[in-house]
Amino acid sequence: MAAHVAGGASAGRARPLGEKDIKLMTQYLAGPYASSIQKLEDEIKSIDKKVHATAAWHEEGTGLAPEQRWDLAADRQALQEEASLQVVKLTTKLSGDEEEPQFVIDMPRMGKFVVGLGERLAPTDVDEGMRVGVDHQRLRIQLPLPTKLDSAVSMMQVEERPDVTYSDVGGCDDQIKRLQEVVELPLTHPERFITLGMEPPRGALLCGPPGTGKTLAARAVANRTDACFIRVIGSELVQRYVGEGARLVREIFKLARTKQAAIIFFDEVDAVGGNRTDEAGGDNEVQRTMLEIMNQLDGFDARGNTKVLLATNRPDILDPALLRPGRVDRRIEFELPDLAGRAHIFHIHARGMSLERGIRFELLARLCPNATGADIRSVCTEAGMFAIRARRHCATEEDFLKAVHKVVRDYQKFSANPRPQYMNPVNQYEIDLRANRIAAIENLGATENQFDSIDLSDNSIVRLEGFPKLPRLQCLHLNNNRINRIARGLEEAIPRLEWLILTNNRLTNLADLDPLSTLPRLRYLCLLENPVTKQPGYRLYLIARCKGLKMLDFRKVKQKERQDAERLHGAAPALAAQPATFEPDEELAQAEAAVAPKVPAAEEAAARTGPTPEQITAIKAAIAAASTLEEVRRLEDALRTGHLPSEISVGGAAAMDEG
Repeated sequence: MAAHVAGGASAGRARPLGEKDIKLMTQYLAGPYASSIQKLEDEIKSIDKKVHATAAWHEEGTGLAPEQRWDLAADRQALQEEASLQVVKLTTKLSGDEEEPQFVIDMPRMGKFVVGLGERLAPTDVDEGMRVGVDHQRLRIQLPLPTKLDSAVSMMQVEERPDVTYSDVGGCDDQIKRLQEVVELPLTHPERFITLGMEPPRGALLCGPPGTGKTLAARAVANRTDACFIRVIGSELVQRYVGEGARLVREIFKLARTKQAAIIFFDEVDAVGGNRTDEAGGDNEVQRTMLEIMNQLDGFDARGNTKVLLATNRPDILDPALLRPGRVDRRIEFELPDLAGRAHIFHIHARGMSLERGIRFELLARLCPNATGADIRSVCTEAGMFAIRARRHCATEEDFLKAVHKVVRDYQKFSANPRPQYMNPVNQYEIDLRANRIAAIENLGATENQFDSIDLSDNSIVRLEGFPKLPRLQCLHLNNNRINRIARGLEEAIPRLEWLILTNNRLTNLADLDPLSTLPRLRYLCLLENPVTKQPGYRLYLIARCKGLKMLDFRKVKQKERQDAERLHGAAPALAAQPATFEPDEELAQAEAAVAPKVPAAEEAAARTGPTPEQITAIKAAIAAASTLEEVRRLEDALRTGHLPSEISVGGAAAMDEG
């Protein structure tokens, strides 16, 4: 038993290795590759440790190199040279006489500091508004950092410097001046506000009908200030998921702060800035987006380099909290351009076109009342299309007149935001009473006598009579009514009328147009799409009655036409106004002759000299022998106008006697 215990104890103790055992283990375990394997394992551990350290450096936000192109050797060297960098915003470049450039940085919770550049950076590597890495011990900028922005914000329309200038904007001079005080003056001359100890306006609301130049004016101001122009459509901020719209607003303002100067233009802001209600639903997310806009408007410095502009066609539905002073300090209304503004816009859109000389843009502007800049651009485009169809290399005035007529007839109303009445409060030039269900001129109020132009198109007026005293009225539009009679005595009610547009009415007889001869200053008349225009001799009849006419139905009145009218109808009674002089237009005369119907020489001579007694007798006999009413009317018109049928003008009574 004792022997067994002793044997068990000896078996439990480890026997020391002998020389043979050590030689055997060396042969099978630590062979010739053991040292190389151990060396590689140690190197792998070292590299893994350095990679984790470098990744931690990138995650701190100082970004030695883009993550997809890590340069470990350069990063390792930078880590050895610089202990740590702090991410700050570079706010200002100091322009001084010092050889070393100086910059102002804003360090969170520490304040603003003036720092220099590191040895590896040039002054052109950094700019105002950038994120930079600063060695806070040496106070040196060591690294320019990329901007971290959401991809949705990056896809928004961002123009570093818009190409629109003040010369490209017409019809809104007063609005541009007010916009300059909000945007341009604080960005270009901030010392004026500092001297007075006042805060400049934070932003402005641009409101008005579509196409009046709100976006163009904002881009022109951004061009003058070299500011980055960020345009955001209100509907882009309406997102599917909760909180996405507010996050986009924060990203937009974050992008603006990285620029040296920026203008954030919220177009169609009524999509997210409407009045708040108590109803639950999808509008709650829209309201959160609007609250974030308010928060950002309160959060940035009024004297900073970020300005906010809001644009809308419906300012009446915006939330009052969004428009309170301190957020939006100025409201700028873009109204429809007046006569001078429309003429200027015509010049702007036509200066890049090939045009003939002598086009009267003031005439075109008068023919487009209540037109916006976008409407006038459409007119210029249509004029170019007329020239292209005719295979000409330049557009003529006739092309523009046709384009005006086409746009007015096709679109009926120039404004896309129709209202029952529109008055221009700046100069009180025009009044718009289109489609207002006016059945008689007597229904005009007493305030219309202060306007120079009245538009009564698309109403139900039957007779042109009963005018109140309108001493200032110069332009009258009566398109698309039911006028079949023009009363006498117009010269007392509208003595200064120069433009009368009566397109698409029901005037039938030439005698109905006689009262127009009493208007002493009538220069431009349009009666297109009236039955009377189909009457033979209609044009010469009117030219003979209205001595001062310069243009009839968008066509110039020629001196030859006036001579023919006086020879055919006799001299009309002299009027108070002196007849205007007319310049011959050979090109237009040739064009008219090319499209005019061919008239036999004998018939033309008879029309100029008038019918002979034999021809009059022959016409009366033909009327008595006529079998249809149409033939009777044709012969009566021939007798009245002097344009005799070929069977009577040549041969006269002899031909009738033979019959």
